[in-house]
Amino acid sequence: TEASGHYRNYPVVQTNAFGKTTYTGRIAILHIDGNHSYVNAYADITSWSDMVAPGGWIIVDDYIWPYGDGPQRVGDEFLVANYNRISATFVMGSALFIQLIL
Repeated sequence: TEASGHYRNYPVVQTNAFGKTTYTGRIAILHIDGNHSYVNAYADITSWSDMVAPGGWIIVDDYIWPYGDGPQRVGDEFLVANYNRISATFVMGSALFIQLIL
């Protein structure tokens, strides 16, 4: 959540090696794979998901996970709450993939 605030508030990165890069504030792929508790997975997806560009993907890693159900509960809640913004969704391996409408 701290990183999402930094990304929103400081869209310019400058280094001697690469020069200046200005971010658009949109994300093509959001990979949720932090602490797997419900509270932390929820904080991650709510902090970042509004920045995913139309047509972009959200990947909830360890959606199917033998050690807990935090990522799965968060993924399921996101699907229900955002069904009108979703173009496609599927599970591959243990991850949930969600594509937003263009």
